[in-house]
Amino acid sequence: MDIDSDFGPERSTEIFEHLNNLYGKDHCCNIITFSNLQARAIIKDVCRSFEVPLAEVNAITKFVPNDIHNFSELLEIKELKDFFNKYSNIYRHCEKLYGSPRHHSQHPAGICVLPFPVTDLLPVENATSTVHEMVGLMSQFEKENTELVGCVKLDALRLANISALYNQIDTLKKEYGLDMKLKDIPLDDDKTWDLICYCDTAGIFQMESDVGKGVIKQVNPRNMEELSAVNAFVRPGTSGLENYCEAKKDSSKIVKYHPIIDKILATTYGGIIYQETIMSLIAKMMDISFGKADIYRRALEKPNKKGNVELVEEFKKECVPRAVKIGVSKEAAEKIQQAILDNAGYLFNKSHSVAYSFISYWTAWIKANYPLVFYVSLFNTEPIEKLQSCMQEAVKHGIVIAPPNMSKSKFESTIENKDKMVIRMGLNCVKGIGEKAVNDITPQQPFTDFADYFARAGKGSGKTVVECGIKIGAFSDIPIKVSKSLFDKPYDNIKTVDNADDTVNVFLTTQQQFLWYTKYLEVKAKKSIPNYAIPNEIIKGKYMNNFSEDDLVKENDGTIIIPETELDKFGLDENSVVEYKTRKKPKGIFKNIKTVLSSAEERALKMVLDELNNLHQNNVQQYLNNMTDFSISFIPHPLEKASSLILILDKVKDDTMVRTAGIIVDIIKKVTKTGKDFYNVILQTPLEKQKLTVWNNVFLKYQKILEVNHIVKAYGKKGFGGITVQDFVDAKSNYT
Repeated sequence: MDIDSDFGPERSTEIFEHLNNLYGKDHCCNIITFSNLQARAIIKDVCRSFEVPLAEVNAITKFVPNDIHNFSELLEIKELKDFFNKYSNIYRHCEKLYGSPRHHSQHPAGICVLPFPVTDLLPVENATSTVHEMVGLMSQFEKENTELVGCVKLDALRLANISALYNQIDTLKKEYGLDMKLKDIPLDDDKTWDLICYCDTAGIFQMESDVGKGVIKQVNPRNMEELSAVNAFVRPGTSGLENYCEAKKDSSKIVKYHPIIDKILATTYGGIIYQETIMSLIAKMMDISFGKADIYRRALEKPNKKGNVELVEEFKKECVPRAVKIGVSKEAAEKIQQAILDNAGYLFNKSHSVAYSFISYWTAWIKANYPLVFYVSLFNTEPIEKLQSCMQEAVKHGIVIAPPNMSKSKFESTIENKDKMVIRMGLNCVKGIGEKAVNDITPQQPFTDFADYFARAGKGSGKTVVECGIKIGAFSDIPIKVSKSLFDKPYDNIKTVDNADDTVNVFLTTQQQFLWYTKYLEVKAKKSIPNYAIPNEIIKGKYMNNFSEDDLVKENDGTIIIPETELDKFGLDENSVVEYKTRKKPKGIFKNIKTVLSSAEERALKMVLDELNNLHQNNVQQYLNNMTDFSISFIPHPLEKASSLILILDKVKDDTMVRTAGIIVDIIKKVTKTGKDFYNVILQTPLEKQKLTVWNNVFLKYQKILEVNHIVKAYGKKGFGGITVQDFVDAKSNYT
């Protein structure tokens, strides 16, 4: 038996410190755990000692299963049996070592708190590095043995949902001025109960699974008791859902036993769904303490376990006679005893279920009443693999998703505009952009252009960060600032905005940016462009009359400093000035002359301008690349606007005729056991990946449009694992 308490992960150290301060450091200790030697590791270690060739060891350990109960089971595998026959000493040593402790560590949540010094009862050691990030005592008994000597383990469990809830409460205060606590949330909010009963529970703690939604539909909870029952019924092994729902709808179907029994079962409509229910029934029927009743309950939970058989038999023998003594009829006592025996195998703990139900309800209340707060918190806590589906859910609730932006995004997602329901995605959702880089970027925001970004972004200007940012579209509003002379001819596919200082801001598409950045890295990798110190007399006669000699930087001996990129202005080229000395870092710069192509950004742009002009963005490929690299894409799916017309397969019953559409990402040829050809076509819809089964005759009929990266519409029957397609339509870039 243990005591479970849930806390936000970030409070782990705080909780341990609190217990130490409250009860004394000598009254608290962590709990040790041991990692035992497993078969594969033992074989490798022993073979290393006997100098068996490594290649032979690696080849043989591939045959070792992950789950064995006894080392001798390996002799049933021919390859391993032959190996051990060849090296008989190795088997003997491995068998002796199997299951031995390899190393120890600390239980991630378990803590023992005693009313006296722990050293009076437990062997301990000083933990020098603990989960709680502080030095303390650690028991040398594992959790099972600490329980055997009389300790009750406290599990300070880490639950991210609690951190998310407190974050949401803080956001409510910051964004809406609501200074409230979780306990202030009303439990009778119709809007919240409607959301739960409509199964709009994506992102709701404990209720977003298909199983959870199925139970909600049947129970239709409208209060905390019923919501707690939902949480209990979701657990495997808990039975009685059908009877519970029928009795809830029609009170005449509630089974009556005896007033004492009926009172215990009143909140669950006559059913047994909690551990506490069984404990209360046993205590009342047998007229014993709750502590003794729980001993019986635990024995009934595992009746075949050593030491439990006698207790189970004792319960079967004494329960009914004792119940009769307190006035319960023999017939009713026998029925309730059988109900206890039928349901004791596994039931959920009510205190646990109620606590979790409050977290579920509070989360649902915030979602129902303040969806911006709910979703911004969800984006910051869910793993990146789930972000795509979370974003789709948010859009359905009228929320505008602004993609990550190097000039606007913080590390986490933020509410950008409450009135327009806009959430700005954080840079933490972009794989490849770490917190250290973000800490350099965000204090410098906003950035006027790429040169400004490279100059001030610190670690954020690294190759990986910039490439990931470009792929995800995070540089969409950051231009390249160049001289207007670079755009002396029009470029149809390149967006530009004129500035007042004879410069132009160039805005490139994602694909254009990537091509430009590749060239930028090449330019940066080269040595600095030389600055030539050219004698004044060479310049005379070739110097453009638009400028005076006072405009130029001069050496003490009268020579003039000219960057290589400026030579053509003076009628010179690289070959004509090779004999003159070069300076990588001139003392000065041109005074009045606007230096053309003086930056790496400009030089790279000059090199790829014509390529960029002819480059058309391939949204299909870019979308697929982002889904592969990041599991999320802010480059929209080509059929994004049609997503409401595309079904999620899990929500469709089998044998239903359905339509779907998306990008073909893979085509795999298969053969049935009877030798019949068919194909698995993997379709990336705006909502999910779907597997299409295409028989050979259908595939041959539509072979011309069934190509990877092609957009198609499919029609067929939903079955186990996907859709069996009857017809395809070439959807190209439109879907109607």
